[in-house]
Amino acid sequence: MAWPIREIVKIDALDVTATHRVVVFCNGKPQQSFKFRFSEFKTRELCLFINDMYKTAQLWESKGTPWCKCKKS
Repeated sequence: MAWPIREIVKIDALDVTATHRVVVFCNGKPQQSFKFRFSEFKTRELCLFINDMYKTAQLWESKGTPWCKCKKS
């Protein structure tokens, strides 16, 4: 899916038993990619973001991302 630059996107309905791949494209070319499984985390509430300092895509548990606006109330 295309990721909007300045918008928050909550993605539901991912298979929690499958391996997922995140690929970051820039100008139509893949720049970064990584795989993850929900079983690697203590929670299913995750936050995917671009780290401003390193310009890398990162996936953290939402409790470690106070800036994440997709958290459940």
